Amino acid sequence: MSYNYKQLENGRWGIFINNQLVASIGCFNTCKTILQFLETRTSNQDISTLRDKHIIAPYFHEMKLRP
Repeated sequence: MSYNYKQLENGRWGIFINNQLVASIGCFNTCKTILQFLETRTSNQDISTLRDKHIIAPYFHEMKLRP
């Protein structure tokens, strides 16, 4: 897959995957950050593993359970 971004006619920044617009972002730095994530993620990593490691696990790690 090829990822790129460019400024759209309305002034927002578009993220393209295989030359198809998939998102428009108002902030250039946010657009660059998202694109860097897409380019550096490993293609063989399952999204559920990524979700569990980086979203769900930290939430429960901070949670204090009552006895």
